[in-house]
Amino acid sequence: MSTRAVWALAGGLFFAAAGRSIAAGPELQVNADARNLLRQPDRYFDRQRPPKPMKENEAAFTEGLVRCRTEADAHANVKSGRKNQPCVATITVEAVSVLVGGDVSVYIPYRPEYGDRVDGQSWEVLKAHEEGHAQIYREVFARVAQPIADAVFAKCPEAFNISIPVCTDEEIRSRMDQQLDVLLDALTAEAVSKITSVFREVNQAYDRATDHGRQGANGEKPTVENQFAAAREAIESFQRTYSHLQP
Repeated sequence: MSTRAVWALAGGLFFAAAGRSIAAGPELQVNADARNLLRQPDRYFDRQRPPKPMKENEAAFTEGLVRCRTEADAHANVKSGRKNQPCVATITVEAVSVLVGGDVSVYIPYRPEYGDRVDGQSWEVLKAHEEGHAQIYREVFARVAQPIADAVFAKCPEAFNISIPVCTDEEIRSRMDQQLDVLLDALTAEAVSKITSVFREVNQAYDRATDHGRQGANGEKPTVENQFAAAREAIESFQRTYSHLQP
């Protein structure tokens, strides 16, 4: 069994208006509440038609999808240039709003019609192991998503300059939106990458302890109970390691 993280950069929505005044600095609002990561209903599949190419000895998987949407208010202050001539504008970012959330889904084959074995493994244990991955996603997101997103988006600059080839209101607005897209997409990518690395670290520790669900954490025969116990142990170890990050 394995877990796979899929990370999506959702397109930002940017609201900008041309102006002449300079704001004191960007106001930052980041919402990465634990409730934003939704557990989806389990997704069952026919083993002959899996939803994705399966790895060797992989019978089920857990997928985490993180979404990050951003909105920004900004204005442009034209410093130089004439109409229809190149100019330089200062883009002042007044406010940035960030919503971090996503989904967690367990993909598991239909329970065998006869017996309770999938590739020689108990279907109940298989399902319990993947549920352990799902719980890890939720616990990790609850602790690290908010502080990581707060720290990353706090890097958003108060103002930056751009060169505009044609100094018209329409071109200024277009270039401003393009540069805001580039800026906030880069910050989003950084936040997602950092959250991803923690997800991967904890899930890999869980899989190492259980040999991907083929044993208990102490090498014993795998059971529903010891899969849940191993997941809890991986979560507790993670919480100790990342105790400096407060939800």
